[in-house]
Amino acid sequence: MSDEDKAPLTAAVEKVRQLSMGEDIDQITAAVDELEQTAQAFSKTLYEASSADDGDDVSEDDDAIDAEFEVQEDDSDVTHEENDADKEE
Repeated sequence: MSDEDKAPLTAAVEKVRQLSMGEDIDQITAAVDELEQTAQAFSKTLYEASSADDGDDVSEDDDAIDAEFEVQEDDSDVTHEENDADKEE
């Protein structure tokens, strides 16, 4: 992100800091509301920037292994299920 993108958020944070040293609750509340709106806009910009990524950020030295596996049932589970079915009848 460029400094130009961060500038509104930085300015809003600084405004809240300055006003929080005072005693005017209405000004502080307005500054905090402005900061929240600015932060939401900044978050949206970050989200859109990450969505625009083509997904090729995977590291070549990734330790992930792609594999297939098959779950095998244990014979005791099958026998237990058959016994439960017999009891219901």
